[in-house]
Amino acid sequence: MVYYANRLLRLTADRERRSEEMIKLAKTLPNRDLEILMSIPGIAEITAVRILAELGDIRRFSNPNKIR
Repeated sequence: MVYYANRLLRLTADRERRSEEMIKLAKTLPNRDLEILMSIPGIAEITAVRILAELGDIRRFSNPNKIR
């Protein structure tokens, strides 16, 4: 049981470290995509970063309906 608890703690710390790194990278993007996504109610920093990581450059979609 102790092994699994320690493993969970290590994985949680690793996830937090990676999330912070993603946030730092997203803040260096030349456009304001992170800030724009965060202006949507209910979307905080980590969610906005995850959206950017998943979609990449959101300007490649001609309209919001293309994002599916």
